[in-house]
Amino acid sequence: MNQGIAEHIFHITRRWMDPNQDGDPSDGIDGWRLDVPNEVQSAFWRKWRILVKGINKDAFITGEIWENAKSWLKGDEFDSVMNYEFTKLLYRFFIHARPEYKISPSKLDQGLQDLLQSYPMQVNLVLQNLLDSHDTDRILSGIRNPDRDFDSRNRLQENDPYDSEKPGEKEVQIFKLIQVFQFTFPGSPMIYYGDEAGLWGADDPNNRMPMIWKDIDLSAFREDILVHTRKMAGLRNRFKALREGTYSPFLLDDKKDIFSFIRKHGDQILYVILNNSVMSQEIKLPIRGRKIRDILNDKSYTGNSGEFTVSLKPKYGALFILE
Repeated sequence: MNQGIAEHIFHITRRWMDPNQDGDPSDGIDGWRLDVPNEVQSAFWRKWRILVKGINKDAFITGEIWENAKSWLKGDEFDSVMNYEFTKLLYRFFIHARPEYKISPSKLDQGLQDLLQSYPMQVNLVLQNLLDSHDTDRILSGIRNPDRDFDSRNRLQENDPYDSEKPGEKEVQIFKLIQVFQFTFPGSPMIYYGDEAGLWGADDPNNRMPMIWKDIDLSAFREDILVHTRKMAGLRNRFKALREGTYSPFLLDDKKDIFSFIRKHGDQILYVILNNSVMSQEIKLPIRGRKIRDILNDKSYTGNSGEFTVSLKPKYGALFILE
């Protein structure tokens, strides 16, 4: 808490948030991402937050915290964090296969409920739900290298036993399934540059390779991943329930490896169904109505006695609304 250093940082903050110091922050930055903020005393962040919000009440403050961050998210320090606890759960459910690493749908639900209950709902809705970052292996490569502790044994320069080859169709389909979950679960989907184009790589520095552009490297660029990412973003923008709605588990089948949940906002109800199995599955959905539509895969189903029987291919997701 050296006063000189604190004042220097305060001056930097003012410089970037209101460059010409005219009281109008529109020409400044919109927020801050704080690297390893847990290495700085909370007393400083509380004072700094007052300064930031005083310049721009809508400025966004997010911190790089790798564990549960409830002590930083009480409204007097940060607005959000990089939600690595979310990422760890996704690895254990969607990616891992060996019993010592893989978790069931019911265990995933338990982990997600614990995570959601750690924070107020307004915090949950803005947590940065990431799949990878500049500090981990990229998600496509992570899928290709399952059954390991999160962010471990993934540096090529340390001679870790890591498969750094280009991911294939199997990895891409799992990634798309994970994206369905990422864009429909409460929080803000965080995309690390290049993931939307199929970029892969082991941990630092391989995860920081130059962006692959369609007009430069067509063999590496994955148009289908970009289309899928845009589709999920479009659905999230279209339905307020996916951005601000309540969350509740719906159908959990440990035997079939099915995980599903409901997002609801007012009269708007969406059912997210995820087949994490390596097999096609028929799923009976206890939904009352005459007809439901899978808006993700453009397919409709007619109900029978208060339930619908739907089919999902291996590692596929669906997003249903009543018609």
